[in-house]
Amino acid sequence: MTYGRHPGGIPQLYLSMLKYVTVVLPYRALRWTLDFNPKQRFYRKCRVWMTLGAIREFFSLAHANSRRGAAELTNQPPTGCENE
Repeated sequence: MTYGRHPGGIPQLYLSMLKYVTVVLPYRALRWTLDFNPKQRFYRKCRVWMTLGAIREFFSLAHANSRRGAAELTNQPPTGCENE
C-alpha cells in the first residue's frame, strides 16, 4: 500500500478506503453469496472477512493520522514566539 497524496490533493489512504468500501467488498460479497461449491464459498467468505479487516485497518490508520496531525498542531509554539 502506498502512502502519500493523489495529484488532486486527496490522501491515497482515503482513496483506497473508498475503493474497498464501494467496489471490492460488494464484489467479493456477491461472489461469496452466489457460489455453490462449498470449498469456494468458504474461500470467498474468508476473502470477505479479510476485506472487512482491511477496511477496519484503513479507518484505524486514518484516525491515527488525524490524531497525530492534531497533536502536532497543539505541540507547536504560538506564532511569533521566539526561542531564547
